[in-house]
This record gives sequence, C-alpha cells and structure tokens, in this order.
Amino acid sequence: MWQDLTLINADIPSEIFYGADLNAEKAYHPNFEGIKYIHLYSYKKKENKSSNFFKFNQFENLLSLELVLTNVTEFNDFKGCHSLKRLGLWRNRNLQSFEGISDLSNHLEVLIIQYARKLKVDEELFQMKELKTLSLVGISPLESLDFLKHFPKLEKFVFVDTDVLNGDMTPLLEHPTLRYAGYLDKRHYNVKSDEMERLLKEKNGGISGVSK
Repeated sequence: MWQDLTLINADIPSEIFYGADLNAEKAYHPNFEGIKYIHLYSYKKKENKSSNFFKFNQFENLLSLELVLTNVTEFNDFKGCHSLKRLGLWRNRNLQSFEGISDLSNHLEVLIIQYARKLKVDEELFQMKELKTLSLVGISPLESLDFLKHFPKLEKFVFVDTDVLNGDMTPLLEHPTLRYAGYLDKRHYNVKSDEMERLLKEKNGGISGVSK
C-alpha cells in the first residue's frame, strides 16, 4: 500500500491510521506503537508561533507520512523515523532544502514532493540510494536528468510541471531499473511522453511501469 504514488486513506485500517486537519481540530497524539500511516493537513513546524509540532520519531512503526499545506523548510523534522518507507509533502511554499533527508537514506523508498517552487535538487538528495519512487512535481527547474544515476533502484520518476532545462530525456532510458516516467511534453524535450512510455515498456520486456 505505501509503495503507491497515491494512497486512499479510506482503505487503510483505522487502527493503524491517524489523519487530522490541524486547522480545524486540536491535535492529539494517538497510540505511538500502533500507527503506521499518518496524514496531516496544515502541519506547522516547531519554531512557528502557531506550532502543532509532532515528534514523528515517537511512532516506532511509522511506514508512511503525508503532510499537506505545511511550512517546513527542510527535512529535519523527520529525523529518527527509522521505519519510514514513504514520505509525501504537498503544497510546500517554504520548502527550499533537502537538509536532513539523508537521515532516512537507509530505508526511504518513496518520496513525493508536490509544489515546492523554492526547492532545488542537491547532494543530500543524492544519498537516497533506496528510492524506488521519486516524484518532484512543481519544484525549481532541473538543469538535467543526469542526477537520476544516483538512485540505483529507481523504478518510477514523476516530474510533471517541473522543467528540465537542457531538454534531454535520454537519462530516463539509460537508467537500468526505471520502468515509468511521468511528465508533460515541452517543445525543447527530445522525447515525447507517449514515446517514452513505449520505449520504457520495450526496454523492460513489454512490461509497463505502474503509474498509480
């Protein structure tokens, strides 16, 4: 379940799921041992005067963490989450650095970032050798896709609404394990998305990547 790009919260058993709109209700900390999936709306990091800070590392069995409309600027709030496999951040106008994410490098397999216009890829991200799914939607433009070589297990890469300045899509085909690439066509891209889908399927013996 946590391997998917999109989680359906209603499908997650209630005894292992904690979800809250922190704008509308007072946060409470549920059973730390039992919770494996967390989905929070309007999470404010500790330094904010209206903080609703969570010590996420207290959830010893936490597999998946999703934050929507958050003011985090980096990834230090997630340090010590040693069982975390999936991290998703949506609508992050203050997020500008991958600082702290390398603390998750031994176990994080799915990283989803959507709409963080100040965020640029950097050396700390490149330490995430266990990543199988990477979504960088609506972040700062990428100089190229050459950085994908740092993720030897990557199977899915989504970069909708994130420009690749040199327009070269061939690193997607050259990656040894990539099965799916999701992006919008641009005039300067040298391989259209539908053609890329065909080529990746062909490269992988006729098996297409799962796009969900």
